[in-house]
Parts: sequence; structure tokens; C-alpha cells
Amino acid sequence: MAFTIPSQIERDIISGKAVYKTFQTGYGGQSVLRVDPNAYVIIFGYDFSPAGNGLSYSSDIDLTQRPWALPSQMAWFGTQQIAFYNQQDFFPFIHNIPIVFSDNQTDPQFAIRTFSTNCEPICRQLYIPSDKNVGISVGLALQGRQIQTNATPSTGNTPFAITYGGSGQANNAELELNLAGTRNFVQPQIPTNEYGFTPINDNNSDELYWFPDTTYGVIDPMLHIQNVWDPFVDDASNLAISNYKLCVHYALYS
Repeated sequence: MAFTIPSQIERDIISGKAVYKTFQTGYGGQSVLRVDPNAYVIIFGYDFSPAGNGLSYSSDIDLTQRPWALPSQMAWFGTQQIAFYNQQDFFPFIHNIPIVFSDNQTDPQFAIRTFSTNCEPICRQLYIPSDKNVGISVGLALQGRQIQTNATPSTGNTPFAITYGGSGQANNAELELNLAGTRNFVQPQIPTNEYGFTPINDNNSDELYWFPDTTYGVIDPMLHIQNVWDPFVDDASNLAISNYKLCVHYALYS
């Protein structure tokens, strides 16, 4: 998918009111796009090359056993989050990265299964204005731990038959997204009084995104490679192919 420069921004660039800029970052988890005083930017898109490219993991598989689990060494690369903070609002974007595998069958029952990531570049269109520095974080997420379910009642927001309201199904109601449990993801909406349950914690969000945490939250992609791959693959964390690259497209107004 490609994005186009919004028509008004394009006119501003052509007329000289704005200048087209790019901000290229990668490897570590935290970057800051600098915005000088008396200037502002409009971020209108990014190109993202995910982390994990060029790395593969092999394990022995019993072909008669179903189901089988994706090794955590590779599963960390399967969900990658990009988040922008302009000191006024927070904009998280979460991507699923395909994990593919191939088998080298050693006999009728067993195979050596090799996993790798399909790290095709991802292009996304945005519209994030800011007159202050913009924090940009990238991280890998492994899991969220469900700690509460609830049968959603039929309400004005969740009517019977066209939503889960009144269906009787035990929907996810609260998901722990960091090990400390300091912020959970609550569904369907805060406050939850209308939906018949009380969150376990007070500091929650009804929008899904991960906080930094090396167990349930996001981890710096380079740190994951250092922790898991460097002991077995020489200098893996320094390989350009294996680290993410992010190119942010923006217009600068001054």
C-alpha cells in the first residue's frame, strides 16, 4: 500500500509555505523528531521495515502432534508497535508481521521446522500535527494476559443481534499488558458501569496498546535480538538487515 501527500500539504509545499522532510530512524526503541521553536510539523505517513529480517530459528517437530506453538524467539517479532507522542496526544499503531516456516522432513514422523519473518515494508498514511518534539517508540509485543471476562449486556452501544450485547458469550473484559499490572486494556468502554463489571485496576485504557515491559509489554527490538540471538548468532544485534528501519514523512512549517 502506498500513501499520497495530502492535497493541502502538497499545495503548501509547492507554494513554499512548507518543506517536505523525512526522518529516518531504526535499531533502538526510542527516537525523538525535533521541532524547532516557532515551527510545526505535520506527519503524514511512514514506511516501516520490521525487525527480525534475516534471522531464522529451527526446532524438531513431531508431525503427528497438533497443535504446535510458535517458538517465542520468533513470536516476539510477530507483533510490532509504532507509537507517536506529540506532548498533547498519543498515537499507537500495531502491526502483525507474518511468521513463515518450512520443513525438512527427516522421517515420516519428524521434521526440522525452520521459522523466519516475512518482513515486507509497511506503508501507512497519517495526519499528526505537532509544534513540539515528537517521541517515536518502536517495540515488539509477545502477549497479553486475560484477567477478566464478562458477558456484554445489550445497551445503546451494544445492541442485541448486531453486536455481542446480549449474546451470552464471555467476552474479554480486561487484559493485562504489562507484568506490573499498572495499566490494563478494558473492553468494551470506560467507564464500565453500563456493561456490568468492575475493572481490577483503576489505571486502564479502552484502547489497545502496549507499555514497555519485557514480559507482557513491548521490548526494544534490538534488546530482544541482543538477549536471544547474540549468544548463538555472532553480532546478530548489529546486523542492519535484522533491525527495524522507520522513515517518517512530514511537512515542516516555519
